[in-house]
Amino acid sequence: MIEIRHLTPVRFGEPVLEVRMRRGVQSYPFAFKALLVCFALLCLTVAGAFAFVGAVPVLGFAGLELVLLFVLLRLSFRRAAAVEGVSISGDATIVRRGGTEAARLQSYWLTIEPSEWENRGLVLRSRGQSVAVGAGLAAAEVSDLAAALRGALHRAKITPAGSA
Repeated sequence: MIEIRHLTPVRFGEPVLEVRMRRGVQSYPFAFKALLVCFALLCLTVAGAFAFVGAVPVLGFAGLELVLLFVLLRLSFRRAAAVEGVSISGDATIVRRGGTEAARLQSYWLTIEPSEWENRGLVLRSRGQSVAVGAGLAAAEVSDLAAALRGALHRAKITPAGSA
């Protein structure tokens, strides 16, 4: 999911664009619990049938599978809920990940390129520094992001330094 806010700067250096990106699915507690319960029922039914026949150690492996699934789903949903943001102002482009500043690039020298890997977002480059953004977005969202960033970069460059 991508959220693009075009801003009208009052002075030079104020942001002209703010973008917030969330990767993949959002954290759905109900879906998480429903998937875990369905898999647990299936796993315990199969393990119970094997235990009934005499293969009792299968129950331990069924429990291990459930714990592993729980941990992996939690990690997946936590990573999907991570927020990435880009803010373009007259002199700086700031990339934030999870609320902390990941990179600060000079806006005047900034170039926006597609990632070298297929469907892996964009690469922002400025004076020897580069940062990848939007890695988990869909192709249409990446093109929207690129268009919004290029437009905001143009607006930031033409805004006069002393405008009020």
